[in-house]
Amino acid sequence: MSAFGAAQTKQVVEYDVPLRDEIIRCGEAIGLRVGTLGPRDPYLDHGTFVPLYFLREAGVDCPILRIGLSGFSPLDHYRLGRCIAQAVENLGRRAVFIASGDLSHKLKDDGPYGFAPEGPEFDRQITEAMAAGDFLRFLTIDPILCEWAAECGLRSFQIMAGALDGMAVETKLLSHEGITGVGYGVTVSELDSLEYSVDVLGQSEPISSLAELDVKKYGVIVSCGGRRGLLLPDLDGVDTVEQQIDIARQKGGISSREKFSLERFEVVRHT
Repeated sequence: MSAFGAAQTKQVVEYDVPLRDEIIRCGEAIGLRVGTLGPRDPYLDHGTFVPLYFLREAGVDCPILRIGLSGFSPLDHYRLGRCIAQAVENLGRRAVFIASGDLSHKLKDDGPYGFAPEGPEFDRQITEAMAAGDFLRFLTIDPILCEWAAECGLRSFQIMAGALDGMAVETKLLSHEGITGVGYGVTVSELDSLEYSVDVLGQSEPISSLAELDVKKYGVIVSCGGRRGLLLPDLDGVDTVEQQIDIARQKGGISSREKFSLERFEVVRHT
């Protein structure tokens, strides 16, 4: 997690090579382009790391296979899910399939991408489909709606729909949360163990020098055109002003080569 200023945070897992190879074989048999691309990368992004962290905390210790997404069609992702289920069956395995991903990123004005009416509408359609077990709806959602909602989990759900094809499935929608401006699902079993923290942000003020920042006292806002990235103060693993700015910049989709402006703010934290 070095890209997020937490290089000391690591997970080491056993990679399920036999399952990977069988999925590739099943894909090739139906003309689906499935396989690894480029050199093996030992580093996983936060989209993989976070679910894996909670699995390990729950005591799950088994071979893991990370399934990436692509720019291919919803139907191809669905077909990939069917290949996964077929590969598991061919190997005589039992498997757990986790389709992890955010919903819309445009649920609130103060969210990471602001607000768009397509955001709540996308989340409504997805959660209704999940609650009803109508997974085929994941393949027919309007792509324009998806784009304006700034979603990032739909392809995971499309693969899941394929993996569950033809199975008797019991579905239960437990919770939908969007208080950060991003749609998430929360399971009931987690509620008692959650720790709640509310940060009240003070008025931001422009600054012209890194010397005006203090990672323990001030949060930072990095802006470039209409893009903005915000990072709170006093976060674990963020020890320098440079780290703080880099993380906020990346959250806003701002490259290091672009000219950006800085603001700082103070926070009152209630836990």
